[in-house]
Amino acid sequence: MLLKRLIDTGIYADTDPLEVRYIRYTNIFSLMIVTTNLVLSAVLYATYGPNLVTQLVFYGAFVIGSVLIFSRLRLYTFSRLLLSVLVPLATMGISFMIKGRAPELITPYSYFDTRTVLLGILVIPVVIFPVKNRLHLFFCTALPGIFIMFYDPIHAFFSLGYDDLLGTPLLGYTMSGMYYNVTYVFLVTGLLIFKFNNEKLVSKNLALVDDLRASNRKLQDASYTIHEQSLALIQSNKELSALVDQRTTELRNSNEELIKHNLELQQFSNTISHNLRGPVANLLGLAQLFELDNDENTRTELIKHIKGAAKSLDEVLKDLGKIIDIRSHLFQIKENIHFSEELVKVEAMLEDQIKARKAKITRDFQHDSLYGIRSYVNSILYNLISNAIKYHDPKRPLKIAVRSYLHEDAIRLEVEDNGVGIDLEKYGDKLFGMYKRFHEHTDGKGLGLFLTKQQIETIGGTIAVESNPGEGTKFRVTFPRPKESTISEQVYYESDAATIWFDAVHYVSTLVWKRKPTSEEYRDTLTKNLEVFKTYKCDSCLADVRRLGIVSDEDRNWFVNNIFEEAQEIGLKKFIIVRNRDDGKDDQYFADMKKAAEAYNIFFDYSSFNLEEAKYVIRNTITGP
Repeated sequence: MLLKRLIDTGIYADTDPLEVRYIRYTNIFSLMIVTTNLVLSAVLYATYGPNLVTQLVFYGAFVIGSVLIFSRLRLYTFSRLLLSVLVPLATMGISFMIKGRAPELITPYSYFDTRTVLLGILVIPVVIFPVKNRLHLFFCTALPGIFIMFYDPIHAFFSLGYDDLLGTPLLGYTMSGMYYNVTYVFLVTGLLIFKFNNEKLVSKNLALVDDLRASNRKLQDASYTIHEQSLALIQSNKELSALVDQRTTELRNSNEELIKHNLELQQFSNTISHNLRGPVANLLGLAQLFELDNDENTRTELIKHIKGAAKSLDEVLKDLGKIIDIRSHLFQIKENIHFSEELVKVEAMLEDQIKARKAKITRDFQHDSLYGIRSYVNSILYNLISNAIKYHDPKRPLKIAVRSYLHEDAIRLEVEDNGVGIDLEKYGDKLFGMYKRFHEHTDGKGLGLFLTKQQIETIGGTIAVESNPGEGTKFRVTFPRPKESTISEQVYYESDAATIWFDAVHYVSTLVWKRKPTSEEYRDTLTKNLEVFKTYKCDSCLADVRRLGIVSDEDRNWFVNNIFEEAQEIGLKKFIIVRNRDDGKDDQYFADMKKAAEAYNIFFDYSSFNLEEAKYVIRNTITGP
């Protein structure tokens, strides 16, 4: 690991791939020369002792080792020059030192040793320099050549020549030098040719590798894109499948609802036709008798019968009106209702019957509130309790238990009595039918439970019954708990000019103008808004007037003189305006409205510029009693 780190010294993440090779070659040669110097110095020390040559070889290892430091500093060219120049210079220097300072170490082989080393180190610049550094490459390969070719003249210049020490014939000495020169020329020429050709191939290979990598990246990107598209397609298919399932379920529910309504309509049509036919036939027959008989006494009697038939017809028409009224109010506004309050009202309406039957009504409202249609909840309680009174068992005191509680994510309302009970095996499928009666000893038309079921289903609930003859009856009504978003923005009124929402959670009426209204539209809309205050006892009103435009002085005066007084009487405490920031021209108008509102103890604010700000003001502003 240490050797690999030393070889990779100076290589970084952003280093060019071609440059990496030459950095490694430089470091490898540097480490080889350092190792060789250390080993050689140890051998020299063991052989000749601590002489000058031994010291020079030893210290030369540290000088060559500095190449790694310059590589680490990214001084790549300098480190290569240092290695390529320092080694031949050191070789020649050692030769001079031995000749001049330690001639006793000179042997016949010394003449060949130095030049052989110079030939060997010729490979260093060829390997560590890229072709682009031609000048450095030629210089560093030429330097050992100069030392080889002019080896004797250089030594002779310093009076350190070998010709007078070897005692060899001059011709043989000169020829041996020529062999080295020729060897150098052949060696350097071959190395450079190989160098240039090899680097071309390496460059092509690197370019090919880059192209291959680029192709692989494109292929990976394409594969990733295809994978993403496949995942997107799978997700789209899942969503489409879920949507199809949802639509199929909705269609199935709609079909079931349609079939149900068609059956109810058919039942309704048959029942009404049957119930209308009798009174109408009676009326027609009585009218014919009235025309044919001129006797006053007979006619007086006929008129009584005609009135009775007309009354029966009127009752049937009233029943029809109740049913149609339920079906035409599927989108009535839901408000927060308390069972305990509605039960008090029902007991007041049934006070005489309760006293007559000595009925005891107990209550247990573990969960007292419900978001629903108030008139329907009141009617449901009324019909269930009046049924319990009507079908009491005369053999025992009447007891009626009314309770409510949470069941899973719904609200349960139960009305249980100890009356005569119902045979569900015999009448269960007809219990909630129109004009169905199962006890002949009591008065009634058999419409109450039908209307109750219609009202419960309109709210979104269900009704179930438990009963046995002689043991009493328990009606269990399950109401859904609506999400806050469905009851905080209920549309009470909508036109081309404006929309009015009712927030049943915070008892806020929100009026949003869509465009500039006519004077008639302006007054009709504000009158509708007053209806919300009255019907649902709103204590706050929010009006978005950003698209209202300029209101005429006449309509402004009508608003101030009519709306605030009536709003104060029905309990309005806050009136918040949402306006545009550039409506400075209306500041006086809003200031006048604020003054008029405060005269009726109504908090008035016109500093909001969006609905969220206005809602914050409404929910965080404390007003007086």
